[in-house]
Amino acid sequence: MAIVIAALLPVFLLIVLGFVLKRSLMRLETQWHGLERLTYYVLFPALLIQTLVKADLSSVPVAGVGGALLLSALAMSLLCLGLRPLLSRFAVDGPAFTSIFQGATRWQTYVALAISGNLHGEIGLALASVAMVAIIPLVNVFSVAVFLKLILMPVLAIALALWFGLSGSNLSIVAACSAVPASSSAYVLARQMGGDAPLLAQIITLQTILAAITMPIAIALVA
Repeated sequence: MAIVIAALLPVFLLIVLGFVLKRSLMRLETQWHGLERLTYYVLFPALLIQTLVKADLSSVPVAGVGGALLLSALAMSLLCLGLRPLLSRFAVDGPAFTSIFQGATRWQTYVALAISGNLHGEIGLALASVAMVAIIPLVNVFSVAVFLKLILMPVLAIALALWFGLSGSNLSIVAACSAVPASSSAYVLARQMGGDAPLLAQIITLQTILAAITMPIAIALVA
């Protein structure tokens, strides 16, 4: 629990900081647009590249870890797309659906890396790197083309990981990475692509709070 809270707290504090800055020092939308583009197109890709370069993948079961997370992300994406006709009956329009879709499929990379490293050190970071490669390209493609996430996705990922024969630290990292809240960068993408950004901001905030409870449970189930 302490590891999870330590990883989630900086993300939550950044959300609070953004809320305060929006109402004090940075009230103009143009100021945020520049920061959003810098984060999404420069800083976040740099983090991915740095993590992959440093990762030692020689002893990592790439097919098992990557396959479990890739297939679980695909299953969540297809489930959301399948539910779209039903959601439209509840006045969920196109922009709102894209925000719900991102909230259900995209993952908080920073939290996943922090928890993976704290749980299993260098091997944890290497496993999380495999998770990044498996999940991020797929969900980005689906998100551009188009809530239930904190419980259903870990269940799918853990089941698939067991099917791939994973155990120990490998299974633990799959559980941790699949249980993280939605990515903060999803908000930037929602604004860029015309999605319902305020709705997604609420989803990310709520998921970040609830993940303090659901993530330790997911990790404990495979410990």
